[in-house]
Amino acid sequence: HEVVHAAVTRRLARLVDSLAERVIEFGTLRVPGRVRAEIVRLAKRSPVEERAAVVESPLTHAEIATFICSHREAVTREISDLKKRGAIVCSEEGWQIPN
Repeated sequence: HEVVHAAVTRRLARLVDSLAERVIEFGTLRVPGRVRAEIVRLAKRSPVEERAAVVESPLTHAEIATFICSHREAVTREISDLKKRGAIVCSEEGWQIPN
């Protein structure tokens, strides 16, 4: 049972680290920063194709707003701004996040 215990302990430690990071974000970042941080998290879990991460099933703006304790309108404004800057490219495959 030592193997199971070690695996569960590692998983819990990663979860605590992730939650601590989010608590710090909520306390220190405004909505645009929290939107960007969530997009980076999505990109890190996504495959990288050529020179961009591809988020194949992007969350809705309302879902992102729920995750970052904001409202959909603020998320929509920030994502629109990121699109204008070329930081996000929307396609049929999902969101492409250039490196």
